[in-house]
Amino acid sequence: TFLSAIQVQDRDELIFSPTMAPQIIYENVLNWCIKEDSSSSKHPFATRVKRKKCLIPIIPHLKHHVLYQERAMEIPSQAEELLAPLELLLEITLDQALPPSSVALFDRSFLDHLLDFAESTKYGLADDRIHTVIIKLLLSLNDQFLLHRRALPQVSLLHTVLAARNDTAARTFVQSCLFLLNRSGDKSIQMMILKFLYLLFSLTASDSSSPVTPPSSPPVNPVDPTNGKLSIRDRSGSDSSVLTSISTRTSGTSTATAVLRPEEFFFTNDLRVLLDVVVRSLNNLERGRLRNAYLRVLHTLLRHTTIALPKVAAIRSLVQTLQALDDGQDREESNLLERLNSDQTLKGERYS
Repeated sequence: TFLSAIQVQDRDELIFSPTMAPQIIYENVLNWCIKEDSSSSKHPFATRVKRKKCLIPIIPHLKHHVLYQERAMEIPSQAEELLAPLELLLEITLDQALPPSSVALFDRSFLDHLLDFAESTKYGLADDRIHTVIIKLLLSLNDQFLLHRRALPQVSLLHTVLAARNDTAARTFVQSCLFLLNRSGDKSIQMMILKFLYLLFSLTASDSSSPVTPPSSPPVNPVDPTNGKLSIRDRSGSDSSVLTSISTRTSGTSTATAVLRPEEFFFTNDLRVLLDVVVRSLNNLERGRLRNAYLRVLHTLLRHTTIALPKVAAIRSLVQTLQALDDGQDREESNLLERLNSDQTLKGERYS
């Protein structure tokens, strides 16, 4: 039944037999999906996209397998059996717009399951691949939610689930995103994380009518022993249009979930880590949409948290340097820099 859902001419290249274990079948399908086609060497990405599109009908099978492998939750060492189907789900959800019916399959219970699974695998396995794949899958699903945001009751179901949970698993997800942002050289992963963070700050801030106040005592990570592929682009425009649309749609909105300060989505010191990563990246990145995304996240940090107060002088100097180098060729960056330069926090007016 699983393989019959794959309708593609070169399906015969898939190696399988009725006696194969499910994870072996998933591995074979994944390898078939991502392998290079020697006959289409000029357009290998087009071939890969075509195969990924043909795999959309198997999403229900993959979801069922992941959702009901409860023993992997109870015995982390057996979680590796889910690596191949999770990687296959990630591959299918990246680089293409899924139909609304397929996006609807990724409901609240499935997101809750993935968040719990990510929490249980962060420190329980010697190999952290499965935890990383879960984080990337959640980010990819967030991109799908944003892609269909005009037809959905909320901007992102992922944000709704995280805000409703307000627990260690939710903060572990955000922490893992920061780890990837800091360590990953994959620009598509960085862009997905920046879109999620911009969404988090924008939605959280729009849910609250009260001004930002300094955090009293951010939650401490009780689990951490230290205690301490192109991204989907909006089919109506670019990644920047997605971010702009988020800001427009969240203005004046409210949700049924409890109002949370942005700080409540982070473990202790994680906001400082985020600020350090953003500032360092802006010092190193060339002009382009990735740098623009970092500028947007920096602006939301300034507007909706007090974390930047000790580094206002350094951030003001950075913004002024970028503005001095701005030649006006990138209109979006010029506007972002002008907005930052006039920000009340950098001018010392917001908390005076």
